[in-house]
Amino acid sequence: MRFCTAFFVIPDTFYYEYLLLLVLRGVLQGSVLGPVIFILFTNDLPQHLGDFCTPLMYADDTTLFLNQYSSDGLAVSSYTALNMAIQYCYGNDLVVNPAKTNQIAFGRRAPEVPTIPDVSIEANLKFLGVTIDTELNWINNV
Repeated sequence: MRFCTAFFVIPDTFYYEYLLLLVLRGVLQGSVLGPVIFILFTNDLPQHLGDFCTPLMYADDTTLFLNQYSSDGLAVSSYTALNMAIQYCYGNDLVVNPAKTNQIAFGRRAPEVPTIPDVSIEANLKFLGVTIDTELNWINNV
């Protein structure tokens, strides 16, 4: 049985409180084991999604790339790929953060692409520190 100790410090006082919590799974944030365990848990995600999209994984971020000729086909493929990724995460006891899940479309017909339910469509996003917009301009990075 593992326990995690939470330590609270209230500024300008000498009050310290310890809270003992039972940890059933996971590792502490900032632990050296965190990245290794994440890689072990997500190692087969590209093979799982390979028929639906091209996943790119870096550290704890996963980006799904899709390419279709029709906006309707892209909408169906996007929805399918995202649901496959969410099911994969659920099956591996991983959590998807909906606040960090976004959609962006590139190309002349980008405004025609329907949004995925519960996923916000953005005009620009940060991808590995680089701001990308729907026109693929570098103006936000200069």
